[in-house]
Amino acid sequence: MADKETPRPQQQRGMMGGHGPGNHGGLVEKPKNFWGTTRRIMSYMSDRLVGLCFVLAFASLVLSSRSEPRKF
Repeated sequence: MADKETPRPQQQRGMMGGHGPGNHGGLVEKPKNFWGTTRRIMSYMSDRLVGLCFVLAFASLVLSSRSEPRKF
């Protein structure tokens, strides 16, 4: 008996291809009250906000010191 391979139909993929995570072209929902949402998120992060500022400042310092100096 001969082994027969059945041809598989190719899957249709979008422009980006693949099936990874993402919104798949849907619209992003905007908050109805931007500043209220921002205040609520900041209140959730209030105990970590100072540490986050220090980390961002340190990262900025490290990245700026590693770059080449500007020549005017």
